[in-house]
Amino acid sequence: QIAREQNAMCRFISAIRDCPKPVLMALQGQVTAPFLGISLACDSRIICDDTVFHIRTHKIGLPPVGGLAYFLPLYLGWGKANRFLMETESIEAKQALEIGLVDQVTAVHILEHTAFKHAQTLAQKPFESISATKKLLNTHFRGMEAYFDNEREAINTALNKLWSHKAT
Repeated sequence: QIAREQNAMCRFISAIRDCPKPVLMALQGQVTAPFLGISLACDSRIICDDTVFHIRTHKIGLPPVGGLAYFLPLYLGWGKANRFLMETESIEAKQALEIGLVDQVTAVHILEHTAFKHAQTLAQKPFESISATKKLLNTHFRGMEAYFDNEREAINTALNKLWSHKAT
């Protein structure tokens, strides 16, 4: 089951990156590690001021999932990403904005309006220009498929170890 979910998540992230149009994600509340990874694959992220990203995969014996170890170094640099993935359990909205993981923080009651307004702003730009820009930026994602192969292997290894300990 977990392998199927991880494969679906990898395909979804690839579809986001392959989409010629900008992809915007709006989030609120408690967000688990896989959805933080998916949001980092998007072109824009708007979150509510009550949003908390949880990176607790180590607590259950798993490596980072959802492309976190792929995307975080792109946003933060290797050193900061390493510290976050090894030591951080959660990132609150204000901190996510300060370190550049999200583009905007808004109040809960205007999240939908803010996201829609941002999407309208992007939609008013020439599609060919936006699409070409996204294609050029996607050059950095050429190693993404190899990364997801490695993530899948790491997850399977961790799960096999967890299951073997539970069986004994």
